[in-house]
Amino acid sequence: MININQVSKTPKELRQRNDLVFDFTEVPKYYGGGKGATHWYTAVSLVAPPSERYFCEVMRKARDLVPQSEVKLREDMEGFIKQESMHSRIHHQFNKHVETLGYDFSEITEMYEDMFTSFKKYPIRKQLAILAAGEHLTYTLSKTALTTNIAKHMHPEAKRLFDWHALEEIEHKSVAFDLCAYQGTGYLERAWGLAMVYKSYVKHINYAIRMVRKQDASYSTTSKKIKNGMALNSASLKRAAEISATALEYLKPGYTMWTKKELDFAERVLAPAEKAIYEGNPKIGEC
Repeated sequence: MININQVSKTPKELRQRNDLVFDFTEVPKYYGGGKGATHWYTAVSLVAPPSERYFCEVMRKARDLVPQSEVKLREDMEGFIKQESMHSRIHHQFNKHVETLGYDFSEITEMYEDMFTSFKKYPIRKQLAILAAGEHLTYTLSKTALTTNIAKHMHPEAKRLFDWHALEEIEHKSVAFDLCAYQGTGYLERAWGLAMVYKSYVKHINYAIRMVRKQDASYSTTSKKIKNGMALNSASLKRAAEISATALEYLKPGYTMWTKKELDFAERVLAPAEKAIYEGNPKIGEC
């Protein structure tokens, strides 16, 4: 149960699971269940390493703003850094494997690095607003991934990677929001952070998708594939509208993270997902 008087409202301990391992050697080129879906997942996976490194950098800087007396918040921040560092490392390994299947991701990686470098020009308070908004947007995508059939055709090990990342990002969103609340981040700052992140992510991820598709020689525009693509785009637009509506809840005055609805979600969805990721798969390979 959350104590409303404590700074940290994150309801569980953040742990780094060093016993979790992945083996991507059997992950095929179209691991997402189809070409279009795979291109989207690849563009998202490629943003993970630079984004996680940037978020860790902001969190490390913010440690100086939180006194030792705030024990739980500081513990959450340390857990955040350890988990995000592992996300960056594992996604880097996954991306390197996918790259061997016929791609060159150097230009996309450089583009993403430049995006996060551009955020560093702002003072730490504004970077915290960017951090919280970035985690909120990722949290929104995570809920979608864990509660829909969007990934039902994914290769099992690729799905396990994305489910694991989604599960821990939900915790990270809570820590980032706690930190902003502790620093007194106001409504206008929150809105500015979300605008910055939303605009940048949409622009760069869409461009990355186009670049991945351009490198895929088998991805053509025959009439049949155009028809299938239109159907996919229709479903994608509907899903995008739902995601946008959830993301914009962040702009509601008096917004708070752990409502009864979110606590119910954690109990109903997160607990079973965690068990499947950590216990339902054999430990093979090495990280």
